[in-house]
Formats: sequence, structure tokens, C-alpha cells
Amino acid sequence: MLSRSLEDSGTLTSVLVPWNTCGAYHTSVLGVPTIQYLPYAFFNYLNPIVAIALTAMGKSIFWRKDTDEDIVNV
Repeated sequence: MLSRSLEDSGTLTSVLVPWNTCGAYHTSVLGVPTIQYLPYAFFNYLNPIVAIALTAMGKSIFWRKDTDEDIVNV
């Protein structure tokens, strides 16, 4: 769960860092500095919050029983 939350957070927020390769690529392709598209990138800075909150609540996590092959949604 931790690795999934970190991956969700890291992948989407890397575009918001201008000196990162992802941020530099998007800046060059769009021709717009990162600071200008930052206010419109709702998904990028809200997803880490939602991912960590869902992980903390235990939502959307599938557990496998030890004896059965059935997957149980908690």
C-alpha cells in the first residue's frame, strides 16, 4: 500500500517540478512555464492527498484469504 501511494504521488507531482526532466519536457512541449499551468493541474496535486487518505482508511484494497482463492473487498 505504501509503494502504491508513493508511486501515485511521485509520478503525478513530478511534472510540477520545473527542474525535473518531466517538468522540463512539459515546459518545452507546451511552451509554457510550469508556474503558469500549475493552477490548472488539479489532478496532479490532489491525487497524492486522495491516495494517502484512501490508503489510511483502507478503501479499495483487496485482501486474499489464506484458505480460499476468492478475493474479498474490504
